[in-house]
Amino acid sequence: MISPEILEMLVCPATKQKVFLAEESLIRTINQKIEEENLQNFGKQPVQSLMEGGIIREDQKVLYPIRNGIPMMSVEEAISIENLEQ
Repeated sequence: MISPEILEMLVCPATKQKVFLAEESLIRTINQKIEEENLQNFGKQPVQSLMEGGIIREDQKVLYPIRNGIPMMSVEEAISIENLEQ
């Protein structure tokens, strides 16, 4: 999906924290919420497109979706994962 070299270069655009790949179980949980139309991004827009993966900020509060192999590293695209039930 994303090479370790590329992942090493990425940081959260808001806080500059390091990031890492999300586990598949979290992606399944998020995709379920997307299918239920029960998830908004930081831009206050409903998340409508399923994701194939995600990148989590080091503090584990925010996820940036990966779609079509591309990390969506925009603050508006970010999703809060603090209160997600897994």
